[in-house]
Amino acid sequence: LSGLILGFVNYKDSEKLAIDIIKRNNQAEIENISEYYFDKLIFDMEFIVETWAESPDIINYKKASDERYVRSIPDDFNPVHEKWSGLVDSMKNVTWLYYALESDGSLLIAPVDESMPLDYDARTRDWYKGTASRQGKIFWTEPYVDAGDSGKLLQTVSKAVYRDEELIGVVGLDIE
Repeated sequence: LSGLILGFVNYKDSEKLAIDIIKRNNQAEIENISEYYFDKLIFDMEFIVETWAESPDIINYKKASDERYVRSIPDDFNPVHEKWSGLVDSMKNVTWLYYALESDGSLLIAPVDESMPLDYDARTRDWYKGTASRQGKIFWTEPYVDAGDSGKLLQTVSKAVYRDEELIGVVGLDIE
């Protein structure tokens, strides 16, 4: 009887030990997977911004009018805007993709945010200033509240756009 009791206790201890080992291994595996996907998300966001900041469509873009853009997109920017809208629609964490112009602070944004203040000047924002000071390197902001009416907590990844070594704007991507 004592051997049977001792065997049962050992069995239960072994079972608990085996379950604990499996749980620890599963937790470590989940952490590795989570870290991989988080790193991949960061890489993807930086890749998008870098690709567009170096795109001839952006580098060679010149506004056709003196109008400042905040809540609208000029016709000559529509091809880029359509691509960006599709990209934003396909990525659930991405809220906006945009190009802010150094010349007047215009914001060419996809999708257009009708709640943006009409006096919005991208050049005054921390994400723009921080990016401009990074001399062509990727810049990540601290989380902040959207300037429009969405109230969303956003984080921006951005990169400066240069033409002939002159800052002409910033491409940014907002992540919710």
